[in-house]
Amino acid sequence: MMSIPHVRLALAACSLILVAGSSGCSGKVGEAEADKGKKMSASSRVKVASPSVRTLHRRLEYTGTVEPIRQVRMVPEVTAKVVTLKVENGDRVKKGQLMAKFDTKLFNLQKKQAAAAVKLAKTQVKSTQKEWDRLQPLAESGAVSKSQIDQLESGLDAANAQVDQAKAALSLASYSVQKSTLKAPFDGIVTNLLVNEGEFVGPQMAAYGMLTLVDISEVKVKVGVTEKDLPLVTQGLGVEIMSEAYPDQMFTGKVGVLNPSADPLSKSFPVEIRAANPDELLKAGMFVRVQIHIETREDVLTVPAGAIVILQDKSVIYVVDKDGKASLREVETGIETDEGVEITKGELTTDEKVVTEGNFGLKDGSRVIVTE
Repeated sequence: MMSIPHVRLALAACSLILVAGSSGCSGKVGEAEADKGKKMSASSRVKVASPSVRTLHRRLEYTGTVEPIRQVRMVPEVTAKVVTLKVENGDRVKKGQLMAKFDTKLFNLQKKQAAAAVKLAKTQVKSTQKEWDRLQPLAESGAVSKSQIDQLESGLDAANAQVDQAKAALSLASYSVQKSTLKAPFDGIVTNLLVNEGEFVGPQMAAYGMLTLVDISEVKVKVGVTEKDLPLVTQGLGVEIMSEAYPDQMFTGKVGVLNPSADPLSKSFPVEIRAANPDELLKAGMFVRVQIHIETREDVLTVPAGAIVILQDKSVIYVVDKDGKASLREVETGIETDEGVEITKGELTTDEKVVTEGNFGLKDGSRVIVTE
C-alpha cells in the first residue's frame, strides 16, 4: 500500500504527461489551420457572369437645344400706330388670323391724293395729245416749226411719266392700307409680344419684331457632333430624345440636316434632328440628351465590359471552370455598348463563367474564389 506522499507524486507525474500530450495535439491542429489559411489567401476573390446572346445597339450620346420647327419675328411693313391688338403672349393662332390692326387714316388720305394726281396727269396727257394731233398736219405743210412739234412731243412724254408716277403713288398708298393689319403666316403660338395699343411700330423693328410666332408641333434639336463621330452620322438615323422635365418619357426623331462646316468656337459640326411634338411638351430653349442609333447587331455573343482585359495589345478573358481554376483565352471584340461587348472570335459559350471583377493581375491557371 502506497503512502500519501507517493500518491501525490504519481498524480503530479500523470498531470505533466496529460499537459504535454494536449500541447502536442494543439500544435498539429494550429499547423493545419495555418496551411488552410495560406491556401485560401493564395486564391483571388472574383465575380463572374455568363456570356449571353443578345441584340446590341450602338449609340452616340450628345446634349442639344430644342428649337421650333418654324419661328418668325413679326415686323410691320408700314410705320403706323397700333389701334387694335388682338393677341397676348401664349395665345394660339391659326394661319391668316388677325393679330393686330394699325391706323390707316394717313394712308387713306395719301391714297386719295394719289388718285387725284392720276386723274390730273391723265387730263394733262389728253390735252397735250389733242394739241399734238392738231399741229402735226400743219407741221407737214411747214406752217408750224419742227421745234414746236418737238416741244409738244416732250410735253406728251412728261405727261405720260406723270401718269405713271401718280399711279405708283396710288399703288403705294393702297399697299399701305392693305398692310395695315398683322396676320399669322402659319399656325403657332405668340411669344415675345413687345408692344401695346397706341404705340407706333414700323420696319425699324426688324431686329426684334413686335412679336414672335413659333410653331412647336414639330421641333429641331441642334447638337454639335465631334469630328471623330461625324462619319458615323447620316441623314435618317433614328434618335431618342430625353428631357429632365419628363424623366419617364422618351421622344423619338431622325437626323435631318448635317452641316459640312465646323463651328469656329466649339470645332464641332452642327447636326439638326427633327422630332414630332404633337403634345408640344418639348419647348423652345430646352436642353435635352439625345442618343443617335448608328448601328444594331442582332443575336451576337456578348460579355460584360469588365470581362475584357488588354494584355500586350490583345483582348483576353478569364474563364472559371468548376474546380475554381481561371483559364486565359484570347478573343476578338466588335462593338461595345452599355449592354455589353460583342465577341467576334474566340472559344466561348453561354454555359461558361467569365471573370468580370478581380481579373486584373490574374494569371492563366490561377485559383479563384467566386463571390456574389
